[in-house]
Amino acid sequence: MAAGGLGIPVRAIVVRIDPSRFRFALQAVKGARRPNVWTVDSATSTAAFAVNAGQFKEAGAWGWVRMGGLDRGLPGSGPLAWGVAFDTAGTVHWIAPHEFAAARRNRAIMHAFQSYPTLLVDGHVPVQALDRTLIDQTHRDARLIMAETYDGALLFVLTRFDALGGTAARVPIGLTLPESIALSRALGARYAIMLDGGISAQMFVRTQADNRVWRGMRSVPLGLVAVPLRP
Repeated sequence: MAAGGLGIPVRAIVVRIDPSRFRFALQAVKGARRPNVWTVDSATSTAAFAVNAGQFKEAGAWGWVRMGGLDRGLPGSGPLAWGVAFDTAGTVHWIAPHEFAAARRNRAIMHAFQSYPTLLVDGHVPVQALDRTLIDQTHRDARLIMAETYDGALLFVLTRFDALGGTAARVPIGLTLPESIALSRALGARYAIMLDGGISAQMFVRTQADNRVWRGMRSVPLGLVAVPLRP
């Protein structure tokens, strides 16, 4: 893509996953002395897909985190800070800020994380997402977006600076927030939320032919992995 008036070259890697054929789970590095040490290279050998999940701070993951049915963090506050959860049946839940109390009582939810800003809710752009007093509308960065389409597929979109023959791919230059919303809509998203982008953004895809890896420039506390279900 050519972004903005200067036509900044941006490449978008888009992965579409049918959640009925995979089980999603959060992953952290066990036994690590520091909280932020996960990378896509940490993904389990059975994973067909992996991506960094949510947002984080120096002390670890930000906001609500549930792993294996156990809560590891409390919900953070913010009108655009939604949650994404996976229950025992593999159903994906998009959790609004006012729904966290009920979601935490739902013992069928096995894995969940919180992130921000939310870009699309039932096809609509939240008013706060375009509020210049809340979010910088002109900042350009490498982006990582998780979305769900109207037919229930999950989309993961990673953008990379596409200049100098790909040698500058990890440089954090890319789309603005409004451009990220437009891209999500163009891909057919009903719900969409930003995951930690910039130098944290990373993705792994295993195919029948080979493995594709887009590494970030720093490690994070959490990864989201997808393992294929047996036929």
